[in-house]
Amino acid sequence: MFLHKNIKLCLVLSLFIIRVFMKKKYFRNLWYALSANQRYLVRRFYYLPLDILDRIKGNKHQYVPPRGSIFTGSPSNPKSFLAHSTHQLHLLQNTIDLKPDDTVLDIGSGVGRTAISLSSYLNSNGKYEGFDVVKKGVDWCNSKIGKDYSNFNFNWFPDVFDWEYDHEFTMLGKQRLSYTTLTRNSQK
Repeated sequence: MFLHKNIKLCLVLSLFIIRVFMKKKYFRNLWYALSANQRYLVRRFYYLPLDILDRIKGNKHQYVPPRGSIFTGSPSNPKSFLAHSTHQLHLLQNTIDLKPDDTVLDIGSGVGRTAISLSSYLNSNGKYEGFDVVKKGVDWCNSKIGKDYSNFNFNWFPDVFDWEYDHEFTMLGKQRLSYTTLTRNSQK
């Protein structure tokens, strides 16, 4: 019990400090001055107490990564993460009239937030192709969702410039990105 109270106290204090500094431009500049790997390590360390608490309480889902591994979007608890996933599925159904046998191309698939709900929605004739510039996210998704759903494939595509993850301009020249280009380059 003492450990839980200390973890909660540390969390509350760190969240307060981070929220205060997050509003400051210099903190944002400092954050993005770090490399993607450094930001990932800071994030893992920052959310470690919550990740440990989630494990102790059994507050987890097989397709939801630990909070410290979520590199985009809100590092929420599994219940909120799944609610966001369901919301994204509803948006796709209502906006583009998504059907269970459609093929989905998800550019910027991240840690599978959209793919989770799609995994129970798409049938065996449907297909999901996710692409991302962050290998850790692609590896996570392939080891979890991709392992259980053969019609779900996640591809690492490192040759696309992404200012948040890569400070070097490595875009594919002026080449137009197409599904064929993405598929061919992701298999290198």
